[in-house]
Amino acid sequence: MALDKTYDNIGYVLGRLFAVLERIQEQAQGKGLNKTIRDTYFGAAASSPLVTFKRLQDLAIHHLAKIRNSGKGTVWLEQLLQEVTGLIPAQGLPTTLTLEDQGRFSVGYYHQRQDFFAKKETEEKGEEQ
Repeated sequence: MALDKTYDNIGYVLGRLFAVLERIQEQAQGKGLNKTIRDTYFGAAASSPLVTFKRLQDLAIHHLAKIRNSGKGTVWLEQLLQEVTGLIPAQGLPTTLTLEDQGRFSVGYYHQRQDFFAKKETEEKGEEQ
């Protein structure tokens, strides 16, 4: 299975959002990053998104500013963040996710992460030619 940008199940969308927030952190901190938000917040984000994602959004604002201040562009990250966030229903984040949606959270996370790696591999192959 591959990333489904049209699947709007809240668990799947939040998993994708978590992967985007982790990618933002990775870009801000560089390759020497020992611990990502996944190590600290994955379980909490999957089970109690309302509380956890507020903290993660605050961290993302800080990380995006750090990327901008280093002279790197953030446009693609901000566009992706807006794209995924746009799939969250108007009533906002749920307090908790059902067990089924927690499973979908994991699937959305790994689909989004795989999409990042697939794009990077394509870019690297294009540079070699």
